[in-house]
Amino acid sequence: MPNISEGIDDINRQMEEYVESMRSEFFWYAARKYQGYVGMDVTYVVTRNDESLLSIRFDATLNAGGSGQYCRTFTLDKRTGSVLKLGNLFRDGSDYVGVISGDVLRQMTEQVNAGIADYFIPGGIWSPDECFTKIDTDQEFYLDGDNHLVIVFEEYAVAPGKEGMPEFTVGDDLLAGMLRSTSLVR
Repeated sequence: MPNISEGIDDINRQMEEYVESMRSEFFWYAARKYQGYVGMDVTYVVTRNDESLLSIRFDATLNAGGSGQYCRTFTLDKRTGSVLKLGNLFRDGSDYVGVISGDVLRQMTEQVNAGIADYFIPGGIWSPDECFTKIDTDQEFYLDGDNHLVIVFEEYAVAPGKEGMPEFTVGDDLLAGMLRSTSLVR
């Protein structure tokens, strides 16, 4: 087993920085905006922890007259000791952004057409510059216990606030041939 202590230190540092950024956001609102009537909850869940990966999702909710939800994910490849970004899962030159974006847009459209969700997608009431077109190259993601890639969006990023923080499980068949290691994602 490789020495992954540097990766552990790196993921711990990144998680501490995220919690500190949420703490700073809380104090900014408390000191300047709402005379101290502010609350924040930061929680986390381990979405996968096995011999290959540790994947953790942090969720923060800031209440200051209204509320806002934020998400940050962290994934450690235990085999290499590297903290992974989304692009690290895919072979160089692969169009993972286009493939994942297409699947997310397909799922959004199906949910809107079924009347079970509302997203900023073309063909609705949203202006073109408000509509979802593609994920970011470093989009928040996690890997679940069943080896599925799950894409996460913060509140208001791709939908009205009533939808919370939407997440989409990407079809395994779409990722075939693009992955660096098929053992990380189905």
